[in-house]
Amino acid sequence: MAKLIEIRCKNNKSVKKYPLGTNLREVIRDQGIQLDYPILGARVNNEIVELNYEIFKPKIVEFFDITNSDGMRMYFRGLSFVLITAVRELYPE
Repeated sequence: MAKLIEIRCKNNKSVKKYPLGTNLREVIRDQGIQLDYPILGARVNNEIVELNYEIFKPKIVEFFDITNSDGMRMYFRGLSFVLITAVRELYPE
């Protein structure tokens, strides 16, 4: 039997056990987490991580969207990369 770890989700105040290596997208799906806008990232033990982050130890998780300042920074950074790529393709030199 796979070892289970405890994940505490601040968004819905739940505590649930998951197999080692579960990623945050699976937690969102399993717990039906919904925010006003698409979820962009999470704070895991107060560290900002992407949604493909895998969990191997008990953690406290809080998901956020663009209405959160960290979410806005993630969104802006992503748009910046798109702009840089477009400029490089249009003006290679």
